[in-house]
Amino acid sequence: MNPNLFSSLSAVPGIDLVADELIQHCPTFVQALGVARALSRKSISDGDLADTLGMQASVWSRIQRKPVNSPAYMPEDKLPDLCKALGNAAVLQWLAARLGFRLVPITDTDRKRAALLQQLAQLEQTSCA
Repeated sequence: MNPNLFSSLSAVPGIDLVADELIQHCPTFVQALGVARALSRKSISDGDLADTLGMQASVWSRIQRKPVNSPAYMPEDKLPDLCKALGNAAVLQWLAARLGFRLVPITDTDRKRAALLQQLAQLEQTSCA
């Protein structure tokens, strides 16, 4: 068994859920992003956020403002990085709410169970080989 497995699970940064009532009042992604920024546990500048997301500051600016003449869109593979950088899942909650779903955090117990099941499957594969 890998002793570092559980320490890496505990190193996952905390990401808060935002009140569903706030998310319900956001008709657009840009407004949900504004809520995420306003409720962020971390004070992070636009430039630092752009760097964290691996994009130019001008692109990040257009994502936040969606100008009619040259809008930019948030790459879906950067959404987890955005949530980690802001410390909340408001934009993911907004996406889920659009489809009638609500996010529920996976507990540490669920993560540990999944990790142990994965280890068991790997052990079974190596013992059968």
